[in-house]
Amino acid sequence: MKPFDYYSDLDNRTSSWSAYASDDGYLPFREVLMAASPLLKPGKRLLDIGCQGGHQTAYLAKRHEESYGLDIADYSNMWCRHGQVRFLVHDVDAAPIPFPDGSFSTILCLNVLEHVFDVFGLVKQLARLVEPGGTVLIMVPNAGQIKHVLSLARGRVPRTGANTKRFSEAQGWDGQHLHYFTVQELSWLLTYAGLRVEHQCITGRLRPLKAVLPGLLCGDIVLVATKPQR
Repeated sequence: MKPFDYYSDLDNRTSSWSAYASDDGYLPFREVLMAASPLLKPGKRLLDIGCQGGHQTAYLAKRHEESYGLDIADYSNMWCRHGQVRFLVHDVDAAPIPFPDGSFSTILCLNVLEHVFDVFGLVKQLARLVEPGGTVLIMVPNAGQIKHVLSLARGRVPRTGANTKRFSEAQGWDGQHLHYFTVQELSWLLTYAGLRVEHQCITGRLRPLKAVLPGLLCGDIVLVATKPQR
């Protein structure tokens, strides 16, 4: 199965949440956005890479003069509900993101990096597209979480995707996750691209405990990075 075919199978990929997509207040990554939004720079433009239905893009759009959502699949039936956002279909592995350098005050990249072939290429795109002093919010599953470490010790590949059961052809190998990240390695990758990690957001239950050992206890890595001023 080719990546475009997999991600364009919206009936399968949205089956768990499409019934709620039109509900007032529906917001994927709600807790992440609540924790991170005070740290994100408002300004002229927002870009959401891997925006799916565009709900999180629309949630932050009021903080920006212009907002853009980008996804490999066409969610037009959901995008039409968010008139304040401009959406486009684009494969980040196939071509550079079609905006000039420094176009955006804030960029979201939530649960995308683990799916793309060229992680170096995409992170360099984030650094190119964000303006000096701008912010990048990035989230990936945490392969270093203790339950994944124990899975490896038992000889099992960690289930970091939404489907935690046996892998299947329909769901892809671990939900088509191609890469795995720890807090240390993701921080290194962002720094390598020229971004500066400023904050790790801790979400979910037992946050004070998680904050002690986030690399082992957090299910997701949520980092806010900035592009240094020239």
